[in-house]
Amino acid sequence: MSTPRRRRPPPRRRWPLLLLALAATALIFLLGVGLGLTLEERPSPGGELTSVRTLRPLPLPMGTSGG
Repeated sequence: MSTPRRRRPPPRRRWPLLLLALAATALIFLLGVGLGLTLEERPSPGGELTSVRTLRPLPLPMGTSGG
């Protein structure tokens, strides 16, 4: 009697795995570019300082008409 031969499983396709690796690499690259641009555009320390203050109106002199 002969022993039954085992069938080999069909070879796996590698393109889905390669496509996933390529997409992950592109995503990491784009995140790095975005981070680099963000760090490049940040304001330098000691730059301009904007201050906001409220101006109160001066009192009008007596005897002037409003119109």
